[in-house]
Amino acid sequence: MTTRLLALVAVLLAALPLGGCISLSAQSEDKAPSLYLLNALPPRQSGVEKPEGRPTSLVVELPQVAPGLATDRIALIRGGQRLDYFANARWAQSLPELLQAFFAESLEHRLPRVRVGTPTEVSSADYRLQVAVRDFQAVYRKGLETAPELQVTLVATLSRPGNGKTLVQVREVRERRASANRLGSVVVGLEELLEDAYTAVLDALRPEMGPRG
Repeated sequence: MTTRLLALVAVLLAALPLGGCISLSAQSEDKAPSLYLLNALPPRQSGVEKPEGRPTSLVVELPQVAPGLATDRIALIRGGQRLDYFANARWAQSLPELLQAFFAESLEHRLPRVRVGTPTEVSSADYRLQVAVRDFQAVYRKGLETAPELQVTLVATLSRPGNGKTLVQVREVRERRASANRLGSVVVGLEELLEDAYTAVLDALRPEMGPRG
């Protein structure tokens, strides 16, 4: 899948680290940070589902994230245990808010028969989707000189808002090494893993959320 990554520069001349060098938060942040978005999955080019009967409605809750990820900073783990963050770079929103928008918009694109919204947008819904994000970071196990491993873990739970009954629960884990030891490569890689994992989540949800008469 072709991934489109949009980097927004907060102030003129904000730039990514060059030459494969990685800057950490412990180092000086004298440059204005570059801001990054996560692009939602695009609509499928073929086999588009047409709405039938009454549209199904779903509310996408704010994702639960692992400790250290509830921030706009881009996380990394050093030596397999120490949490740190990339310098001079931020997500455009806090990661939970950014992921909530990604999950909702992607679901709307891939399951067009489903009316999707956040808790503030949908007062009454047929379904509730809660996604726990256990991993969304780069991992440097042996120093900062080589490209890191990238890890994304999603645990998605589809339930009924009224009784809380779990209808579908799926866990998707994706890992791979970044294509280069650059922040841009790290962000692109995380986005691609997220896209792949969430596509699998949507495939698991699709049979449950059929048209309602």
